[in-house]
Amino acid sequence: MRALAVVAVVVVACSNTNSSTHYPYNPPPEPSGEPPNEAVGPEAAGAPYGPVSPGAPPGPGEVRQKPADPGPHVVGNPPAKPPSPPAVTDAVPIDPDKPMPADTLGTNAALQLDEPASVTVDGRADIYAAGLPSPDRARGGVMPTQLVLVPGGGVVRLRNVHGKTSCAGKPAAGPDDAGCARLLGVFVGDRPASPRHGSDELVAGSLQHPALDQTFAVGDGLTGTGTGDIETFAIPKGATKLYLGYAGDTYARNTGGVAAIVTQAAK
Repeated sequence: MRALAVVAVVVVACSNTNSSTHYPYNPPPEPSGEPPNEAVGPEAAGAPYGPVSPGAPPGPGEVRQKPADPGPHVVGNPPAKPPSPPAVTDAVPIDPDKPMPADTLGTNAALQLDEPASVTVDGRADIYAAGLPSPDRARGGVMPTQLVLVPGGGVVRLRNVHGKTSCAGKPAAGPDDAGCARLLGVFVGDRPASPRHGSDELVAGSLQHPALDQTFAVGDGLTGTGTGDIETFAIPKGATKLYLGYAGDTYARNTGGVAAIVTQAAK
């Protein structure tokens, strides 16, 4: 009887040991040695499968990223506009295709050494009226542009001479073109004297010596048409003023004109 009791105790003990290892009450260890339920991914953490509505509350274990901060909202700040197109400037200071007013469009200036002066020459500027109180009515022009010189002589240079002049209905031409559209100059003194016709021909030289009271060709102020060096005009002895204008028999129907930058220098 004592032997049977011992056997019964052993059987009960073995029976209790085996019941603690039965699945699914205690799952067997993973072959990799990793603890169970450690898979990577939102589903492993308990998140629901499939897409989630933005307004839906997070599921168990779900971790959502915080949306990016759009920054402060600026009230009243209008959307950016494209930049305005660049202003279109007219290279013709006086349009030769438009009617001319009764008054002159030419401007005068008093020069200072090495100080550029900007002037405009009316297409009706009568070069032969230089130094006179008024232009000849028979020719129908206006007074030429007057530049008062600095005493002591020196030289004068013209640059950026641009524009077109139409003479008596003819096609407009530039200051270097032949005929009545060519820009002329004349140096005069204080004594009364009528300017005389000198030369209307362009001289391809960087230094010119025009005579007092005689017209000379200025053109576009360069040794070539639209190119070359800036021409230098020596101021003749006794000159106190330089006039710019055009030659012609009649001026009333002339239109247009030119603009120029004039500088007097000691040499």
